[in-house]
Amino acid sequence: MPFAAAAKKRCRSRAAVAARGACLLHGFTLVEVLVVVAIIGVLFALLLPAVQAARESARRVQCQNRLKQIGLALHDHHAAHSAFPAGGLGDGDPAGDPGNHFFDSVGWSWGWQVALLPYLDHGPLYDALDPTYQTLDEVVDYDFELLETPLSVFRCPSDDGSPLNEMRPLDTDGETPLEVGRSNYVGNTGTGQYGPWPDASNPDFLDPNGLFQFNRAIRTVDVSDGLSNTFAVGERRSGFTGAPEDSRDWHIAAIWPGISDKSGWEPDGQSAVMGGTQVALANNGNWYNDPQQPGWQMLGFSSRHPGGVHILFADGSVHFIGNDVQQAIEFETRFDYSTYGLYQRQSVRDDGLP
Repeated sequence: MPFAAAAKKRCRSRAAVAARGACLLHGFTLVEVLVVVAIIGVLFALLLPAVQAARESARRVQCQNRLKQIGLALHDHHAAHSAFPAGGLGDGDPAGDPGNHFFDSVGWSWGWQVALLPYLDHGPLYDALDPTYQTLDEVVDYDFELLETPLSVFRCPSDDGSPLNEMRPLDTDGETPLEVGRSNYVGNTGTGQYGPWPDASNPDFLDPNGLFQFNRAIRTVDVSDGLSNTFAVGERRSGFTGAPEDSRDWHIAAIWPGISDKSGWEPDGQSAVMGGTQVALANNGNWYNDPQQPGWQMLGFSSRHPGGVHILFADGSVHFIGNDVQQAIEFETRFDYSTYGLYQRQSVRDDGLP
């Protein structure tokens, strides 16, 4: 009996071991694996847009804060100099003289953002540039690396452009064009034209009527429509909306140091630091609503934010302006402010309209 009991016990133990072995060897079937992978894929697809939206929301807040910093700097500059900085300051022409116009100056010019550096915690860079006593082309010759300095305060976090703006190099008279620091924020020139126009006596010429103008510093008293009703600075994105070979589809952002061409049309011209509402806000906007002149986005406002752009107003507040804002402007009626859409009216400092 003892022998039989022991044998029976050994048989039960072997059976248990065999059963456990069978359980250990059992795995997932191919169908089960595919089902799990499919479930994970669905969950990822559901979560990814939410994660992207959260990231974009955070970037938008950063963009707003940077524009608010610029707004505070603008008013600090006004408090110190009794005027906002000129949109650009050509060699030999004093700021603040209403009689001066951009086409009276030479091409090289410091941009308005350089004037704000002391008020944006970049005093050492401002001192190194020394724009009071050095011209931009002199710095290009002797301290060019200063102009390559990446300044995050002038960059939209949603924009994917490189630190140097390869699409807006400074012209060096036939030598290799020089790439300088990128900016996504441009000063508002209003609905006025800038570019290779003959002179201010031309009856077709509409003087810049925003907060920034070449070789003229605007004061708060000049903004008769009210600071809270007038654009100061807007966004412009990097990249293209159409064919890269068609310059009318270029956004190509901006640069912070200044310009090397006095025209408005050239990549290194006034549009490198300023922009206006002659071009519709939406990415498919036209120049003065002219169907024969689509685009010209390098002159207007745009952004990587879905649905619109951030605009800094002259009172220091920042608002998100949607692509569906009322906007209308015709070349033939550009002198009649009453024909403007809301978008254009808010870019003009003294149209007398709500």
